[in-house]
Amino acid sequence: MTESTEVMNELENDMLTDEEEALENDNTHFMFIRDPADKSESYEYNQEMNSSCYSIGTETETNKNCSESIISLEQFENVNSENMTSQSTNNTLKNQQIVLASDNPLMAKIQNILKLQLLKQKENIKKEILTLSGVIKTKEKEKSSAVDLIKSANCRVTAQKKLLSDFHRMKVELETAKQNLKKSTEQQMQRYKEMFTKTADEEKKFSILKRQVECSRGFLNELTKYEKEQEITFNKCNQTKYQAKQYKKKLLNNQQKQDLLLLSLTQENLRLEDRIKQLGEQAEAKYNESELLRQKVMDNSIGLDAINKDNAKYTLLWNEVIICIQQCEKSSQKKIKELQEEKCKYHTLLTEYYSYKRSSQDECRKNDELQHFLNKFTQNQNNLQNGFNTCLENFNHLRDKYFNILKMTEIQNQNLDEVIFEQQSIQNELNKLLRLKNNISNQKLMYEDQILEEYNNQSITDNYCQKIKSNILDLKKKNNDNESILVKIENDVCLDQIKLKQYRITTYNLEKQIKELTKDLDQQDLNIDTLDSKLKQLYTDIQIKSNMIELESKELESLKKKHEVGDVMTPQMQIDHVRSKINDVEKETNGIKQHCIQNQNQNVKLLNEKNKQIFELNKMREYDMQNLIKSRKLDYEIASLSKEVDQYKRTLTYMRNKVVIYNEVFGKNKGKSSQLLNENEWIQSSALVELKENEKQCLEYMDHLKSLQNELNEIKKTYIEKQRESKSWDAKVQSLIEIKTELKNKQGIFGDIDATQKEIHKMQIIEGRLKKILDKIMMDLEKCISKRDTIYNKFAAKNIRSNSKNDTKQKLLKTLDDMRIMIRKIKTKCKKIDKDISDTQNYKMELECKLAHLRDKFTEVEQSTDDLIKSIEDMNALKLKNFYKLNYKQNRIKFLDDVRKEKYRLLIKSESKMNEAIMAQSLKNSNLITVVEYLKNDFLYLDVELTRLLLTLKSIND
Repeated sequence: MTESTEVMNELENDMLTDEEEALENDNTHFMFIRDPADKSESYEYNQEMNSSCYSIGTETETNKNCSESIISLEQFENVNSENMTSQSTNNTLKNQQIVLASDNPLMAKIQNILKLQLLKQKENIKKEILTLSGVIKTKEKEKSSAVDLIKSANCRVTAQKKLLSDFHRMKVELETAKQNLKKSTEQQMQRYKEMFTKTADEEKKFSILKRQVECSRGFLNELTKYEKEQEITFNKCNQTKYQAKQYKKKLLNNQQKQDLLLLSLTQENLRLEDRIKQLGEQAEAKYNESELLRQKVMDNSIGLDAINKDNAKYTLLWNEVIICIQQCEKSSQKKIKELQEEKCKYHTLLTEYYSYKRSSQDECRKNDELQHFLNKFTQNQNNLQNGFNTCLENFNHLRDKYFNILKMTEIQNQNLDEVIFEQQSIQNELNKLLRLKNNISNQKLMYEDQILEEYNNQSITDNYCQKIKSNILDLKKKNNDNESILVKIENDVCLDQIKLKQYRITTYNLEKQIKELTKDLDQQDLNIDTLDSKLKQLYTDIQIKSNMIELESKELESLKKKHEVGDVMTPQMQIDHVRSKINDVEKETNGIKQHCIQNQNQNVKLLNEKNKQIFELNKMREYDMQNLIKSRKLDYEIASLSKEVDQYKRTLTYMRNKVVIYNEVFGKNKGKSSQLLNENEWIQSSALVELKENEKQCLEYMDHLKSLQNELNEIKKTYIEKQRESKSWDAKVQSLIEIKTELKNKQGIFGDIDATQKEIHKMQIIEGRLKKILDKIMMDLEKCISKRDTIYNKFAAKNIRSNSKNDTKQKLLKTLDDMRIMIRKIKTKCKKIDKDISDTQNYKMELECKLAHLRDKFTEVEQSTDDLIKSIEDMNALKLKNFYKLNYKQNRIKFLDDVRKEKYRLLIKSESKMNEAIMAQSLKNSNLITVVEYLKNDFLYLDVELTRLLLTLKSIND
């Protein structure tokens, strides 16, 4: 028993060592040589070999135990044949060992644990592959971004060159523009003189128009009063006319209704006489037919009962047939599934058979090739050690380069901080310059306002001219000071530009250095990647070869036991020899594994350092991008400041030219004052002549005005009459509504609706014509009022000029004051006019709303008339239905009276039985109606046919 327990412990230790090896090898356990011709069945073969490899570790030891147990049994038999003593039998029994069978649950548990661990290792390896592919993609993206940055830098250089060429062109164009400005200023002075004369003439015309507007407002107020009065009178007239027409229409409608009723009564009497004759003949024929039909009904009722019984039997049979069909379908589906499963099993058995055949052939080949691989394995181990030493040397070299790059980046950061500080100082200086420019522009505006005020207040006096000259001299001095300040500002700007160019050169050099460093880092990345790939290949080769060695050792043991190759040895000696070899091989494989694990850890460290370097490089690139954006902003601000400086220069030149022009204007105004005095005398003489002519024209216009007023009065009267007629339409609409209610109660034909529609259309046409006439009259009145105002203004102006000939200066001042007062008055009047216009527009909108409301009422009346006509037709149809029902009931009553009088022979004499038969038929009919309705909902494509059936069944029920 002690020996059996030792064997079990050895088995458990071997299984644990196998599990640890599987976890360390990272799912690279076994690789087999495949035949190139048998690619289709290689997958199944690999699965079977994997499953067999997991169980090799246990099977080898079981085979050992089996061999030992067989030997011990042979010895035991020999002892029995020779009749050995009990001591020898006890020694042989101690050498026996326990063997684990394949059905043992411990073996099944061990195999399941191994399978689960291998699946987990597969999933971990897949995840690592995905992470490595992601890292490769990120590196490719970084390379593409670096190429894009180089291209963008080249584009910027070309753009800056283009800007410099554009600046030189702009300078040449500015010089030409200055010459053109001088010419344009001279032309504008001439235009200014011409415009001054035109404005004076337009001011006179503007005053005349204001007076005309005042007169027109008075006339408008009067006209509104007249219109209100006319509307009241017009409404009253329309009401009276509307009432008279209403009475006439009622009388005509009553007469027409009476005539129509008489005609309809005469026609119905004739029809009834003819029908009475026909019905008498038909009654005799129907009486004979009814007896025959009753007999047929009784026969059919007996047949229907038999048919209903047969239908019930058929329905039961049909349900049983459907159930049988469903059961047959289910059984057929089950059989089909079973056939498919058997086919699948058959295919799997075939594939297993072919795989077993090929595996047996491959194993024979591999036994020959394993010895060749053992020799190669030792050579590969030496090569791997040499490669690993070279990788370490490359790694140390890359580390030295990385420290150099870090030092360079620190120096570049310091330079960039200095550049940013200088840029901020430049921005502050530019802000100060802008403030100085704003102050200068404000001072200029103040001086211009002062000059204009002094020019308006004292435009004639000589003292004012002297003051202006002194102010001009002051302005010139200040302008010179401002020019000197601007020159200083320009010099500062030039210095700033030079500094900026220097900064750009430094940044460009830094960018070149960064690009070179990035290229070196990319090369180092490539070297590291190649080293990683080589290490992985070596690691995989080591794992494959270690697994192959284990397999070979196990196969050799099995072959030696089968063929009994070598010297004659006891089984224990053979087992010990094989175990010693296996332990040596395991020690070598463990050493190789540890060496590979160390290499992997070093590779992970290298990757982490590489990622850190990439992260720092990205930070540097972002910092460079920010500096580029800031430099662009500074370039844009410098360009805008240069444009503003040019604008200030232009304004200074423009102001200087204006000062010269004002001096010339002051000299000319002195000569114009003498000319104005002579012109005033000539205007006064010509105004007296024009006054006389205007008085004659005034008398003629007065006569024309009187004639127009008479025409206006006549038009107003007609307008009042028409307005009354339009208001009478409201009463007409109400009367139409009353007629509608009467027509609902009575039966008849409508009146002359078409005639009323024609009258409404005529009234609308007349209203349009009257509106056009009123518009023409208002236009004529406005023209007359404007002419009267012009005549009055001319006469008043001439009287004023005759009284004041000497005081020319006072006149000018008074005219200016009067003009200001007039402007204020005109503004107030314009506001009033706007209010009046808005009020008139609102009134117009109200009238339009009323018209729309009346039209809507008229359309409603038309719709109501159409509804009445339809209702009359429905009533006539109901009359006919009721007439037929009455006729049917009368015939029914006559028939029942004849039955009571025993004129007809009845098959069913008792009334209770007849009622029961009728009730049974009605129930059947109602059941049929419900069935048809359900069918109609289910079968929509048979909607037409099913509706016909429903109608026939409902008619029978009625």
